[in-house]
Amino acid sequence: MGTFIELFEANVRDHRDNTAVIDSVTGISLTYGELDTMAGKLAAKLQSGGVEKGDAIAVVLPHSIDFIASVLAGMKLGAAVAPLNGSYPPSRLAYIS
Repeated sequence: MGTFIELFEANVRDHRDNTAVIDSVTGISLTYGELDTMAGKLAAKLQSGGVEKGDAIAVVLPHSIDFIASVLAGMKLGAAVAPLNGSYPPSRLAYIS
């Protein structure tokens, strides 16, 4: 069956121009190709910052296209991704991450 990122990348290959996400707040939408490009660019930035396969990263963003791209970017690198709720108190976020 494959990993989530393998399945996502198969969707990119098969449905590149189809809508992948729509932000319910802003109404902005991205195709699978656009989302993959966005996640790929972020993955490259994370990698240049030292993130490697097997590392753990925390994503503290509101639920949005940026959040989805960030999670995908971490997955593309083989990192463990922990999505955290930004409404948690700073001390709790610091403890978790």
